[in-house]
Amino acid sequence: FYLQYFSPQDKEDFDAGFSGKITGIGAQISEKKGYLYIGPLVIGAPAWKSKQVTEGDKILKVKPDPKSEAVNVVGMLVDEAVRLIRGKKGTEVVLTLQKKDGTTVDVKMVREEVEMEDTFAKSIVFTNGKGEKYGLISLPSFNAEFDNPKGRNASTDVRNELEKLKKENVRGVILDIRNNGGGSLTEVVDIMGLFMNNGPVVQIKNGDGKVQVLQNRTNNPTWTGPLVILQNELSASASEILSGAIRDYGRGVVVGAPHSFGKGTVQTFVPLNRFLNSSDDYGNLKLTVQKFYRVSGKSTQLRGVDSDIVMNDFFTYDEIGEKYDDFALPWDQIQPTKFTPLAFPNLKTLIANSQQRLQANKNYLLLQESAEWRRSLDKEESIPLNQAKFEALMAERKQQIKKYEALRKFDNGLKFALLPGEKARLPKDKAFAKKSENWMKMLKRDLYVQEAANVISEMK
Repeated sequence: FYLQYFSPQDKEDFDAGFSGKITGIGAQISEKKGYLYIGPLVIGAPAWKSKQVTEGDKILKVKPDPKSEAVNVVGMLVDEAVRLIRGKKGTEVVLTLQKKDGTTVDVKMVREEVEMEDTFAKSIVFTNGKGEKYGLISLPSFNAEFDNPKGRNASTDVRNELEKLKKENVRGVILDIRNNGGGSLTEVVDIMGLFMNNGPVVQIKNGDGKVQVLQNRTNNPTWTGPLVILQNELSASASEILSGAIRDYGRGVVVGAPHSFGKGTVQTFVPLNRFLNSSDDYGNLKLTVQKFYRVSGKSTQLRGVDSDIVMNDFFTYDEIGEKYDDFALPWDQIQPTKFTPLAFPNLKTLIANSQQRLQANKNYLLLQESAEWRRSLDKEESIPLNQAKFEALMAERKQQIKKYEALRKFDNGLKFALLPGEKARLPKDKAFAKKSENWMKMLKRDLYVQEAANVISEMK
C-alpha cells in the first residue's frame, strides 16, 4: 500500500506488532462456537498473577473501565473483545468468567505491558547424521521500540542468541527469516554488523532523488562462521535488505523460494491531527516516502531477492508479492555504492550438490507435486453435476490427499535440542513448554531446514 489510513486502534495494533509489546492482561483469547475462551497465560502477567484466571475459562462479559457498563461478549469477534480487554497501562479491566464447573466469577485486573514472545528471535541447536552441531535462529520480525531507545530490539536479541550458540560450539548458523514481513531499517543494519565488519548495507533514495547510504559501523562481528539465510515469498522489506546484503557481499548462502516478496519501499506515519489543529486522535496516514536499494544498486521492488539455492514451496505457485498489486511502483536500479565482496570459493559447488540432492529427494518432489496439484484445483472453473462423475472425482481427490499425507510423517533426520536456559524454563511455564514442543515437531518435518543443514555442512 502506498497510501493507507490507519484508525487510532489500527495504529495501536500496528505499534504492538512492531514492538512486540501490548498493554493488557497477558492471556490468549480464542473462539469456539460463538463463545470466547481464555487460552495460554503469560507467566508474570496480570491474568496469571490473579490466580483466578485459568486456561479454558469462558468469557461472558468485559468491563473495560470502572465507569463503563460490562459488555456481553458472547457472539463477539475475538478482535473486538481483545480491544475491550486491552487499554492503557495501570487501568482496570474486569472479566466475567464461567468456570468449567459452571460457576461464574468477576476478576478485576490492572493492565500491564506484556511482551509477545512470538515476535522475538529464538534459537535452537541441532545435530546432523554426522554428529555435527549447528544452530538455528528464528527471526519473525525486525522489531524495535521507536519511542524507547533502550527498549527491546531485534539486533540485540539476535546477538544474544548468537552468543548462546557460540557457547554450544556450533559449526554454523542458519538464520530463518521465512514469513518475516520486515520492520526497522536500523535493526537490519545492526544485524548485518553481527556477521561482518563495517561497510554499507543499504541505499535509500528520497522522492527528490537524493541517495543516502546506511553503514554498518562495527568492526567486531559476533559470528564470522558459516551462515545460511532461509527465506520464502513472504520474506519482505527489511528481510530483503538483509538477504540482499548477504548475497551482494557473499557473506553467506541464501536458501529458499526462487525470490522474496518484492517490497522495496519505505513508509512513514503522519498523524492527521497535525493538519486539523486538534488534540483529538483522528488516526494516521501511512505514506510511502522512499525506495531502498541493495549495495549493488539493484532494487528489491517487485523482483525481490533471488535465492542462491532455490527450493519451491506452496507459496511459489500462488500470486504472492508486490508485483501482483495494482499501481505497484516499478523496479529500477541506481549506481552501486563502494563495497568489498568477501571471498566465497565453493558457492557453485554448493549449488550443484544441492540440486542433485533435491532431484533425488522423494519427499521434496512429493511436496512439489502436492503444491502443483493444489494450484490446479484453484484454477478449476467447473465441476461435474452428474452424481456418478462427481463421486468418481471426489474419490480420486481423496486418493491424492492420502498420497500427500505422507509428508506429515516426514522426519528430516536432524536432532533438535533446546538451549540450557530454555530447558530450565520448561517445568515452570506450561505455555512455553507446549510452544517449544510444537516448534521442534515442525522443525523435524521441515524439508527446507533439512536442505539448509546439508548446505551449511558443506560450507568452507
